[in-house]
Amino acid sequence: MTSLLATSIYADAYGWLFPAAATLAGVATGIALGAGMHRLLSGKLKRWPIALLLLFGPLIGALWGGLVALLATPALPWGGDGLAVVAAGFAGAAQLGWFWFPYTMLRIRGRGAWVVVLLAMVAGPLLGYLGTHAAFGVAGLGRIM
Repeated sequence: MTSLLATSIYADAYGWLFPAAATLAGVATGIALGAGMHRLLSGKLKRWPIALLLLFGPLIGALWGGLVALLATPALPWGGDGLAVVAAGFAGAAQLGWFWFPYTMLRIRGRGAWVVVLLAMVAGPLLGYLGTHAAFGVAGLGRIM
């Protein structure tokens, strides 16, 4: 859902193929990311300092968002867009950065994380959308979309 909303900025100008491709890429890579995080959370990550964990949320989110856009850019009419990758990096950092740390800490401590997951389902798409638009605004390209 976040990938669809975040990339909808392209839909007005170029159609819905790119947002659809980003959504599929987001789902596929999100499943892999979730499985990888589970392995990390049940392993050595338990012993890392909290300050170091705090840095990883936005970093992993930026990498994930950029990967989603990179996988989806072939669906754009011109076959690629570095700006989409950067914008998706911002969106991923915004989405995963605020969600990942509380979720990680709850899971490491063996507590239920359903409240954080529910909040992510509600706020995540909006943060992804706002992160993408913020990236376009910083780049000064929001006016052409």
